[in-house]
Amino acid sequence: MKREQHINDSKRESRKEFWQVFTVVAISMVFFVCMIVGFIHLDKARYNECFNNPPDTNYVEEDLEDVFMTTGVIVYDERQEETRIYYKVEANGLNYKVLYVMKHPDIFYYRWGYERHIEIREEIEEDLDYAF
Repeated sequence: MKREQHINDSKRESRKEFWQVFTVVAISMVFFVCMIVGFIHLDKARYNECFNNPPDTNYVEEDLEDVFMTTGVIVYDERQEETRIYYKVEANGLNYKVLYVMKHPDIFYYRWGYERHIEIREEIEEDLDYAF
């Protein structure tokens, strides 16, 4: 009788431990899923914020002054396509087509950044879309 009582007590104790562990694991999984959903939502919000607020021409001119090593950079045309912005600029007496892309350096931050540029010549100006 004592042995059966001891076996029943140990089964009851093991069931209790099982449910405690199960509860902790379930709560942890729910918390983990909520965190992932929150990070995805935050990431989409930051992406949309960056996408809807491209850099203004003053920022681009100041940024390109370092690239072209001159203070006389003038932006005279821009076109946005998805995560790319094409600028036509004049610097050092020459015309250039500059590409800015949306960069994602870490999970919480999107920004527009300079990618590359090419010189515009009159004879190849219509083929510039293929140059990038």
